[in-house]
Amino acid sequence: MRQEDPSGRSVFFFPADVFGIFLAIMNEMIVQVVGIIAPTEIREQLGRALSCMLGPTQVEPGCLSCLLYRDLSDANVIYIESRWETLNDLIHHICSDAFKRLLLLMELGAEPPTIEFLTVTDVKGLKFIEAVRQGKTVHPAF
Repeated sequence: MRQEDPSGRSVFFFPADVFGIFLAIMNEMIVQVVGIIAPTEIREQLGRALSCMLGPTQVEPGCLSCLLYRDLSDANVIYIESRWETLNDLIHHICSDAFKRLLLLMELGAEPPTIEFLTVTDVKGLKFIEAVRQGKTVHPAF
């Protein structure tokens, strides 16, 4: 259920039975990955249309990044990936006109699109690789 807070921004409330599930991931980064198999004849146009979505998505509240890339093993496969600070930010995005345009573009694919929402609890970088390569003990959950 959506309501507005005093600043006018939408706030989402969940039924009690699903609230506990969402509460666990409300403050974790969410990565959205959409894969579209573009028909060869519209591949370039679809890529340009998706590219036009990057800027507006990147300035949405809570968007950490938005990327567009192709599968090097199949040029017809296009991915758009966005990273969201919280689940609530992602939900705002899904309810946006920009996401509605993405849904329409997904319909142009040669096959049904793939879409994944990945919950990220921690992000490691080069220091993690260094620790592993030096044989330091690493916690099983990273």
